[in-house]
Amino acid sequence: WAGEFESKERAAKQLMMVVPVSLLLILMLLYFNFGNIKDTLISSITLAFAFIGGFLSLWFTGTIFGISAGIGFIILFGVATIDGIVLIGVMKENLQHKMSLKNAISEGVKSRIRPVVMIALMGSMGLFPAAVSNGMGSEIQKPLAIMIVGGLIICMILSFTILPLVFYFAYRRKYKA
Repeated sequence: WAGEFESKERAAKQLMMVVPVSLLLILMLLYFNFGNIKDTLISSITLAFAFIGGFLSLWFTGTIFGISAGIGFIILFGVATIDGIVLIGVMKENLQHKMSLKNAISEGVKSRIRPVVMIALMGSMGLFPAAVSNGMGSEIQKPLAIMIVGGLIICMILSFTILPLVFYFAYRRKYKA
């Protein structure tokens, strides 16, 4: 038992280093993608959506946060960031085509529903069997799968409802909407 406990403690310490480093790398890559702080911060809101979705899914299912759920967070952060990149990219492109801010946002959301839903469904459907499994070994894979399945779905919903509002409030003065 002592060896397993020490191994778990060592893994927890490593995870405490890996998660912040992963978040910093994601933010750095977002900045390189957008080239400005405003869009980087708007897109990074999806990280908060992933965090909320992951913890809500663990809470609803009564699953304890552990090492595998922490690894699920890293995966979830990466996939959730794609939602922000896709939505903000198309909204900015619409603004370059001289659309009004409200039209750019609504057309951007309408045109990107399918890709964002496909991203969420692909990850969720692939891990759904692991999220509902009860067999031998499921205690390791189940928290990771629950984190990703629930987190992706909740993040997708929040990305379509909250992210456009944040984008609107961030750009309303510049485009006088």
